[in-house]
Amino acid sequence: MNIGVSVIICCYNSARRLPTTLEYLAKQEVESSIPWEILVVDNASQDNTTEVVTDLCRQLEFPCPVRIVFEKTPGLTNARKAGISDSNYEFIVFCDDDNWLSPNYVSGAYSILLNNKQCGMAGTKISPEFETKKPKWFDSYTMYYSVGERSITTGDVTDSVGTILGAGMITRKSLWINVYKTNYTFLCVDRMKNSLSTGGDMEMCIIAQKLGYRIYYSNELSLKHFIPQERLTLKYLKRNAFGVGMFYVLIHPYSYLTIGQIKKNLWIRDFLYNILQLRKPLFKLIFFKRIEFLVEFNLVLGKLFCLISLRNQYVANIEYIKKYYATRS
Repeated sequence: MNIGVSVIICCYNSARRLPTTLEYLAKQEVESSIPWEILVVDNASQDNTTEVVTDLCRQLEFPCPVRIVFEKTPGLTNARKAGISDSNYEFIVFCDDDNWLSPNYVSGAYSILLNNKQCGMAGTKISPEFETKKPKWFDSYTMYYSVGERSITTGDVTDSVGTILGAGMITRKSLWINVYKTNYTFLCVDRMKNSLSTGGDMEMCIIAQKLGYRIYYSNELSLKHFIPQERLTLKYLKRNAFGVGMFYVLIHPYSYLTIGQIKKNLWIRDFLYNILQLRKPLFKLIFFKRIEFLVEFNLVLGKLFCLISLRNQYVANIEYIKKYYATRS
């Protein structure tokens, strides 16, 4: 693998958000000895995302090549795969279309992976950048907006935190090329067009760990996550909670890796368990905690919806995961 950094921006209808993101990338402070590139993955966009990128390449002085990759199959996981497969370098940085990377981000990612051979995934603190005034409830629900600090210290967080957030995620191309060669079936397809399903970043962290890699965190790098006005509403928060609920069910098969034989009635047991979890948000409503009720209720609804959708596949997913990693232990 060529040692260098490929910054991959996965886009779906990103024309409005991309200009500032690319402006920050154009200001990266990278030593001339470090080769790097920017790949914009157009994931079935229906706006003028590609035209915007082309125009910005003419307007901005990028210190590296900028290329556009097309992926017709919707879903963030599919877009990430396309970007990785088409990248030229071993070190990968996933930059969302609303992420503003600190000037040292590319060089810092290069240093982390170069100096920590077992590091498979790395992340950093993500600060919210609001388009309008922050709602009073926001700080209680930062997890639903992929912002915050995962660790107060820099270094290996595999055994303490275990995962990093997807925004600004740093990883290795060789790790995922080897996974793709086995035709691995990812359980979390992740955000697809306007849906708010999520969790692909967490699944990638779990896979990396199962394959023997370590998870790192750096407080020396940073990024801002731009949050537009339309996402700072209770309606959006409810949708996001629903998507997170779906993610919990999609990712759940990994929790059964250390359990022996899987019973065929497992789906019924897990479904009934989540039905009982509806009691918790109802208690919030009794005590007039409206926002807490809305979030927790939609979180459980997302779990139940996903369980119903996966009824005929639920146990099969668990058995697939167990079989896959048994052959690699």
